[in-house]
Amino acid sequence: MIRTILIATVLTVSACSKPVIDPAVQYKQAVEAFGQADYTQSIKLLEPIAEKDHAEAQYLLADIYLTGKLGAVDDVTGVNWLTKAAQNGHVRAASMMGVRYFNGDGVEVDHDKAAILLKAAAEAKNAKAQLLMGFLHFHGKGVEQSDDIASRYYYAAANNGEAAAVERLIKLSERGSAEALTYAGLLYKDGIGVGTDAPKAAQLVLGGAEKNFGLAQYMISHAYGSGQGFEQDYLKAHMWANLAAANEHEGATKRRDVWSQLMTPEQIADAQDMAREWTAKFEAAQE
Repeated sequence: MIRTILIATVLTVSACSKPVIDPAVQYKQAVEAFGQADYTQSIKLLEPIAEKDHAEAQYLLADIYLTGKLGAVDDVTGVNWLTKAAQNGHVRAASMMGVRYFNGDGVEVDHDKAAILLKAAAEAKNAKAQLLMGFLHFHGKGVEQSDDIASRYYYAAANNGEAAAVERLIKLSERGSAEALTYAGLLYKDGIGVGTDAPKAAQLVLGGAEKNFGLAQYMISHAYGSGQGFEQDYLKAHMWANLAAANEHEGATKRRDVWSQLMTPEQIADAQDMAREWTAKFEAAQE
């Protein structure tokens, strides 16, 4: 009986003394091995924690196999780990898998899957994903066709340094969608990928405002009120702020009130009449 207890105790102590893997430490060791080009050791360290859904480990394993660091490219194993990393929220992995489904690289072309993965990466501000989401919406592949939505993604990508997005957004604005005109105007206003050009920015954004886009109307109100891109005109500034407020654009009401303080009661009444007339003409044109 005593001997049995002793054996059980020894087994318990032995089990308890088994080293516990610290994922952070093991990943760091794997990265060090990777940096020393010891990819076999890196894999040995990465696999146990990757199996437990360590996204960074999964991504690094994918890199080893997809770039042929062991001597030959292994798309099957690499894509498997890349997919798991994407499923576990790794932004770059999601973007890369989205691109693969988009191009049919190592997987069959699937624009629906591409859109799901790229949208997640785009929302995490991955520039490449934002660029491709713009492309998908422009062509209506895997998502609804929408020049307006495409322009939002292109503008976001341009802000993240994607030069191709600047060119595509400017080209898209030539098709005349409200948001494409507005966001292209913002490129020129802030000098994003292009030279700063206040008059050109104002004309592009005015095009968006005339299509009843609240953001554009808000911006045009500021342009007229401050004399940036247009000759200063408080009546038009008030009118556009009023229209932006009708479109529930945040801050439009306060901006209209600022202009009101600089105007006479008669001027305010005239600006309100201008807004009503503009709305009536716009609505009639939509019928």
